[in-house]
Amino acid sequence: MWGDAQGANDLSTEDPLAVLLLQITGPACIPLTDKRWQELLKQYNRLVHLDPQNNSLVKTACDAITRHSQSSSNLAILAIQVSMMLNDLRKTCERSAASASYTESSNGFGSNESGSLLTNNKHLAVIVGKARATCGALNLLRILSHATIVGFCESGAMENEMNSVHLSASSKTNSSQSPLNLAFTYSGTSTARSQKFRDGAEEILAALIPFISVANPIPELYDAMVLSLSLLLVLLSSQMYQPMVSSLQKDEILRDIKNRNESKGDACEGYIETTEIEDKTKLLTVKRGNGFLDALQKISNHQRKGAMSKIENNTNTNQNGTQTGTRLNNMNETDNNRDWAHSLTSAALNWIVKRPSPPKNSISFHHMSLLKYLVESNREEKPGADGMYENHRIVLARSPSRKSNKRSSQRNSIVSSDSFDSDDELLEKSGSTAQLIIDATRGVLRFSSTILMLPLRLVRLAASTIGLFGVGSEVNDFHSVQSIGKKDVIWITDSPIADIGCCILLLVNHNMRAKKGNREFLNSFRLSLSSLEDNRWGSGIESMEGIDIGNGDSDSDEYGKELDVVGEDSNSAVKIMDVLDTKNASVSLSVNFESLFLAFGKILHTEVGALLLYTFLQSSPMFAASISARSDLDTLVMPLLRTLYFSSTLHVKKATSKQSNLDSKMLLLPQSRPFRSQSQLYVIMILLLLFSQDASFGMDAFRRVTISSIPWYKERRLSDISLGSMLILALLRSIAFNLNRLRDGFLLSNCCAVLLNMGPHIVSIHSYTAMRLVSVTLSCMKSLVSMVQKDGAGSIDDPSTLIGMYAEVCRCLLQILKYCTRSEYVEQNLHLVYALVYSQGEFNEVISSSNSSTVFGSTEIEHISEIIKQANRIIQESGETLSAVDAMAILVNKSNELRVSPSDDDVITSNVNYEDQDCAACSDFTFTYEEEADPEVFFVPYIWEVVSCVVTTSFIEWNKRHIRIYSMFDEYTVDEDSQEATPASNEYSQDVGDVV
Repeated sequence: MWGDAQGANDLSTEDPLAVLLLQITGPACIPLTDKRWQELLKQYNRLVHLDPQNNSLVKTACDAITRHSQSSSNLAILAIQVSMMLNDLRKTCERSAASASYTESSNGFGSNESGSLLTNNKHLAVIVGKARATCGALNLLRILSHATIVGFCESGAMENEMNSVHLSASSKTNSSQSPLNLAFTYSGTSTARSQKFRDGAEEILAALIPFISVANPIPELYDAMVLSLSLLLVLLSSQMYQPMVSSLQKDEILRDIKNRNESKGDACEGYIETTEIEDKTKLLTVKRGNGFLDALQKISNHQRKGAMSKIENNTNTNQNGTQTGTRLNNMNETDNNRDWAHSLTSAALNWIVKRPSPPKNSISFHHMSLLKYLVESNREEKPGADGMYENHRIVLARSPSRKSNKRSSQRNSIVSSDSFDSDDELLEKSGSTAQLIIDATRGVLRFSSTILMLPLRLVRLAASTIGLFGVGSEVNDFHSVQSIGKKDVIWITDSPIADIGCCILLLVNHNMRAKKGNREFLNSFRLSLSSLEDNRWGSGIESMEGIDIGNGDSDSDEYGKELDVVGEDSNSAVKIMDVLDTKNASVSLSVNFESLFLAFGKILHTEVGALLLYTFLQSSPMFAASISARSDLDTLVMPLLRTLYFSSTLHVKKATSKQSNLDSKMLLLPQSRPFRSQSQLYVIMILLLLFSQDASFGMDAFRRVTISSIPWYKERRLSDISLGSMLILALLRSIAFNLNRLRDGFLLSNCCAVLLNMGPHIVSIHSYTAMRLVSVTLSCMKSLVSMVQKDGAGSIDDPSTLIGMYAEVCRCLLQILKYCTRSEYVEQNLHLVYALVYSQGEFNEVISSSNSSTVFGSTEIEHISEIIKQANRIIQESGETLSAVDAMAILVNKSNELRVSPSDDDVITSNVNYEDQDCAACSDFTFTYEEEADPEVFFVPYIWEVVSCVVTTSFIEWNKRHIRIYSMFDEYTVDEDSQEATPASNEYSQDVGDVV
């Protein structure tokens, strides 16, 4: 790792760097050409390691810039300095690439098969020097910008509490008068207007986007790329520190203001005042805007309009009258006029597929390795059989390849005992403070060589997540399980560029979703995804012969060579297509859908991966169509089921002898929470619903896709199980967990919808799945009957109540049993028939209760009872006591007798809450997913939660106390009522969770 981390942590007030920091953050303006800026930026070896959480002097500088940034313009000057450095670095790389024999790349410079295009050592030294100096400036700007943004949003909250809010109805925002905008505006002393007023915000965006849009950054630029992405993420974070106001809500507020002003006349024209707290908060957010995020969207939309206009002109002036495409780079003369949405999206496609990893001498690699060794030093947390951690607090950004464990272990063994100092030498170098954690983090210290290399943020993260230092993990009061959505995790990544870049892609795609008139999209980033095409075949695409799409295993040494994923050359597997879209008149993107599909299979177990897949399915019609045509969706479904499985694992303990009065309760261990956020479960269930609403998925899941082994399933060793049977097992587990712990109506309804979509296609159900299906059905039926006996059936049709949830599940599961035992499919589901016969005593007990007729519909009960009678008669005719194997053999031999009756079709009709129709008609009834009218309200806060609590929590100093956008995620709490095993009646003591 390069740089002076120890010098950055030892920074004192007498240090020249400290003096410069206090000067640039003070009230006096330091002109753009002042030599002090150069003196400051030359200290890049320490600037790149500055951290306000590790050094109080840096924190003091942050407080000072928050107070003085508007008056001094020093933050704007620093942004301009960084912009110039980024532009100079990019142009230097382009000149170096142009002066040598390089393979053409999409953005002027990149990497070739050897990992670097630079063969001239002199050019390499220049680029390394400029890249490191830029890294120091980027880190300083990120720290000071973040402090300013937090202060800006906090001052807005105080303004909201103390003053009335006035908002002009003539414009969407008063961004020109925003304190944040003023902080990034440089008012120079030059007489020339172009030099006197410079917009630092626009200049830093114009420098960042072209730089980070490089598809294949050379290793020497990796840290600069990561810090650039981190800076952009911080600049966009003003939205996170303000209450959520979607673009639809914003339009409604402005429309309401306009209507009120028109009704009141000229006396109040242009302004409106409100005293309502909720309206005041939203009005203030609309007034102040979201700073850089609004600017990025506005400029991108303007660029896209210009691009479409030029394409139309080129098409109209074509001599042959044919449609012509045009190169994006040729269409725009300057980098500032390039289509940012197009460039950033194409780069993100590359990052998703290739996941470029950091070089070993980089800061990113050092940070990545620290996290890994922090986790490995905790002996209680070990990877499972599939190579991933089962604790939701430790997340691998990419699932490991099981085919290359040997090679991976050799590559990961980068720490040699011969390469580092002994423990005694470490203590001498680090001082006595190292002894505090030397035993707990011996591996980390060996890797770091000094205690100062271990950032305080990582120490706190490890202590709060996995209790690495003996604190933070043991909590005995289950009432402390609150705000689960805000809990941090340890994110172990193989590609920081890919992770941060994907977060930015998610943010820009899920903002500005409001529609106007007949226009489908206002968001240029989303419009870019909507034009996504498969470059393996399609109109206007050159021959793709000889292109290796790879095998999706990036652990292979050849993976990066086979997948040259983004470029404008014809040899790229992901290619920017300059094809005219006659409908949208825009430049479209193309990607190898096979490579993208395999890449999703590696990251879909994470929240980022699930959100990305959802975004692509909703934004790109062609990609969604390609997914629905595949028969190997286990690549995507199994990672989702794994996450759902561990998110539904009941970590419980029985009450101790001292708690004899709590014998009927199960205590949820706070340190064993099975999931990080309920929103994660929502997205998983939405994805499963999107898959299941396609009839071909259900048929393929039971007939064509077989899973050979499932190493993460704990209850039983499963082998050669169909994907459909595995899906049912995971959904049954989720239902049980929901009824006993979450009681979330939205999650439960989606589980039932997926099951009902799969129901008509269930054949050859696995024996274990059949037993679980019958067991959960009977357990829910018992609970429902007990609740009706105790409280009556008044709210049984209300899905928001507990009794209504049980009723909904019972109707769903009985419908599934009816589907599986239809005359045409009963012979293919004999394992389920046997499970029903095996549990016929419990079934008869439930349906014979006095309330069963009012609780369950008659059609399903009559059909299932008839199936049980027929199967039991066939088995009993042998006159012998039979084993399970023998009983199944008899059912197989006489399965033709299980066709219930000639009037079977009359018996099998839908129950309450579903339309009355025969079974064949039921199979055509599909539950589909429809996005809410205002999806920003859910997705934008959730994405920011993932950004701040998952992906970047270990290296960006987010101010969690001032985050306001996802306060809505405080709703889930664990109270005493939720700890009771249901039902309360002693008639049926078995809990639903006991049978899954």
